[in-house]
Amino acid sequence: MNCEHVCYKLFLYMEKELEPFLAKRIERHLKNCIACQKEFDTLAHTLRIIKSVKAPPLPRDYSKIIISEKKSAKEV
Repeated sequence: MNCEHVCYKLFLYMEKELEPFLAKRIERHLKNCIACQKEFDTLAHTLRIIKSVKAPPLPRDYSKIIISEKKSAKEV
């Protein structure tokens, strides 16, 4: 398995969405490849930041606003 292939699959590996045999191959590669280890660490850090961000709450009447805007757009 080469670095390009590993980097392409890293996100799926981190999210545990790969078949076990492929995950094992990536694990073996990561143990021996400093460049891919760094890529893994960078992606892991980025994902932690993204997952820590909370979406702001929507206004209570958000669906009414969307419906109203959609109706207005059709009238134009």
